[in-house]
Amino acid sequence: MGLEEHFQKAREWIANSLDFNKDYEASVFETTIRLRYKGESILADSGTEQLEFIALSQRAGDPKYQQKVENVIAQINKTFPDDGLLPIYISPQRGTSQYSTITFGAMGDSFYEYLLKVWIQGNKTPAVKLYREMWEKSMKGLLSLIRRTTPSSFTYICEKNGDSLSDKMDELACFAPGMLALGSSGYGPDGSQKFLSIAESRLTEGEVGWVWRGWLCAVGDIFDWVLELLVMRMLGSWVSFGLWKLRGRLVIVELAWTCYNFYQSTPTKLAGENYFFHSGQDMTVGTSWNILRPETVESLFYLWRLTGNKTYQEWGWNIFQAFEKNSRIESGYVGLKDVNTGVKDNMMQIFFLAETLKYLYLLFSPPSVISLDEWVFNTEAHPLKIMARNDGGSVGKSDRKNIPTTRFRGRKEGRSG
Repeated sequence: MGLEEHFQKAREWIANSLDFNKDYEASVFETTIRLRYKGESILADSGTEQLEFIALSQRAGDPKYQQKVENVIAQINKTFPDDGLLPIYISPQRGTSQYSTITFGAMGDSFYEYLLKVWIQGNKTPAVKLYREMWEKSMKGLLSLIRRTTPSSFTYICEKNGDSLSDKMDELACFAPGMLALGSSGYGPDGSQKFLSIAESRLTEGEVGWVWRGWLCAVGDIFDWVLELLVMRMLGSWVSFGLWKLRGRLVIVELAWTCYNFYQSTPTKLAGENYFFHSGQDMTVGTSWNILRPETVESLFYLWRLTGNKTYQEWGWNIFQAFEKNSRIESGYVGLKDVNTGVKDNMMQIFFLAETLKYLYLLFSPPSVISLDEWVFNTEAHPLKIMARNDGGSVGKSDRKNIPTTRFRGRKEGRSG
């Protein structure tokens, strides 16, 4: 973006003024200092440090950081369930699950995201194969939580507590369509093409009725399933969607369309924090504030990058316009206390700059800008270099000699290999 002067000021402040020698409560995701809650570890905390600490070991040439965070995954894997779904609280002493909610929303979300992204960060080598295997198990579990509304067949991800399902979905879970699209590359050329084939078709402006979009995805040799995203535009009334079948596995995931309608269904065109789904009523806003979250535009960015479909840019532009109309003030942007009334709060969350606006910027940038072939984004949208790992295939074990060190060149020196 050319903001080099701002970057240098921030860099100098971190180098010369940042001081952690203080007694205070720190934000977990912004510092990757994971705090314990009531003696339990939060799933998203324990499973959302791996990208950063692996990158730190690569740059420092010291495996100790990578070992610490990969030991967490190795411990979790010892009792990892067949459906790959974990409650949001785990025991830090035993690494086993505590009885609590299973969700792809708050406190669970980025654990599943990082299983995929560590595999990508390691350039999909055998050393990170376990992450991919765990992720595929979790995606099998995700499918078991998929439900559909009436009358409009909006697809959503339930939450689970014990054997009970809750018809609730956080906006935070709207990272999932992008994650699933990003993971399509792991299924081989045929599977990847099936996954994204329908989503690549173009939407003609002014077209009457509905235009079908979708992904079809085969997951390994163990199970096959249809992952279909029906990305449609409505110029009339809602319509119910049919089910598609592929080799015995049956499912439709219209998550991106649902997440977009989290925004479109409110008077302000901004999404609430979460939604509830009721038979015959489609979706209703639960917690009605909006704090400028990035997850939906994050998924739109990935879908556009991977398909070239400009529909996702159109949706992103509509969301941006809603932010401009409802959240823009003289000194920046603020959230809304209620997306139904448009009453503003007085806070701009830092992830609005770090993530929401960044993904919107990239949604309208050429694919060569932070190419997904060279970089992987962490959960706060910071790009980390993809580097092949050759430290064997045992997560949690690595040798100093196998940790590569990297010198990143300045912008004028070109890209580093």
